Formats: sequence, C-alpha cells, structure tokens
Amino acid sequence: MDSRSHVVYRIDGDDRLAGVNAAWTEFAEANGGDALRPARVIGRVLWDFLADSTTVHLYRVMCARVRDGLGPV
Repeated sequence: MDSRSHVVYRIDGDDRLAGVNAAWTEFAEANGGDALRPARVIGRVLWDFLADSTTVHLYRVMCARVRDGLGPV
C-alpha cells in the first residue's frame, strides 16, 4: 500500500489540525473542497470537521487512546 495515496493529518495537543499531507490537498481539489485547502484548515480544531456527536465521541476515544500510549489508530 502506498501511504502517499492516503489522506493523513496531524493534530496537536489541543486537537487542532497541525498538518496535512499532499493526498489531503489532492482530495480537496478533486472534490471542489476549497474550504478544505491546508491554509483554511490548519489551526482549526478537528471537531469542526466531524458531522455528528457519535463520530466526535469515537474520535475523542481514539485520540485519548493514542495519548495514553496505547498505540496508533
């Protein structure tokens, strides 16, 4: 599997997007996602991009797992 083809993002300790890879940008451009270009998302909290409370809960659990040293997700 080529990791360059997967959308990857990093968040900081405050759950803000700290970086995105080229695949993120390519996906945004291919889907008319001008609002998702790196300059518009870096620094915003991850939760701004999740649609419902169940998804937010799952992501919060995953982030806590990583921060507790229980491995990547």
